[in-house]
Amino acid sequence: MLIVMPDIFERLMELVRNKTQKEITEAIGISAGTLSRYLSRQRTPTIEIIVKFAKFFNVSSDYLLGLTDNPEPKGNIPKEFIPSDYARLKAIESELEKIDLARIIEIERLMRKL
Repeated sequence: MLIVMPDIFERLMELVRNKTQKEITEAIGISAGTLSRYLSRQRTPTIEIIVKFAKFFNVSSDYLLGLTDNPEPKGNIPKEFIPSDYARLKAIESELEKIDLARIIEIERLMRKL
C-alpha cells in the first residue's frame, strides 16, 4: 500500500484560504509574485521562509512539510489535553496578576511617603 504524504504546497494552499495575499506577503516579507510561485509549485520556499510561514500560520514546520498531520507547533499542548476549565483558570491568573500589580503600586506609593 502506498502512503501519499501531503507536501508543503498542498499545506500552504490549505492555510492561505483564510488570509489575504497582502497579510501573508507582508508578514513573510515576500512579494505577491513569489507567493504565487510557491503556491503554483514553480518555486520551493527556503528553510527561512518555511519557518516564517509556520510562525505566521501558527503551525509546525513538520506539518508544513507533511511530516506530521498535527498542525500544533511543538511546545503547544494539544487541545484534547487542555482541561475544560482552562479558560477560567487563565482568567483567574490574569486577575491575580492585576491584584499583585495593584499591591506593588500601593506599596511604592506608601514608600514614597516615608
